[in-house]
Amino acid sequence: MVDQSPNGKCRFHFMDVWHALHLGVGKSYAASGLLLLATTIEETNQDRKIAILSSGYRDFCKRQKLDPVIKKIDKFTLGGGGSAEANGSWNKAAVTSNVLLFMEDYCTTNMAKLAGDKQLEVLVAFLNFRPSPQDV
Repeated sequence: MVDQSPNGKCRFHFMDVWHALHLGVGKSYAASGLLLLATTIEETNQDRKIAILSSGYRDFCKRQKLDPVIKKIDKFTLGGGGSAEANGSWNKAAVTSNVLLFMEDYCTTNMAKLAGDKQLEVLVAFLNFRPSPQDV
């Protein structure tokens, strides 16, 4: 399944589900989720709220022995540098996985702050999704 002409390998394409998910919808979901979680932090400045999440992300990665890949999370990381929509600016798929794991940990730790907010309850429901054995 390789084009036999010069540089033929470059022409063969296959679906890369890992990168399509993690650098596509997953990245947007993670960035939007972080901005939503920032609303639970009692600070007056959004930059400060995001900085607190950034510190929490680095601490989480250290505790879990994960490579954080990115040094900090700020409004530009989340697509807030002039964009109207949250869309993560990272280019490594592993960051999406790490951020989603961090968000799950954050939600578990701060469950009381999330109660009563419909958007946050939906976020938590998706983060805590674990397929049952019959679904696998």
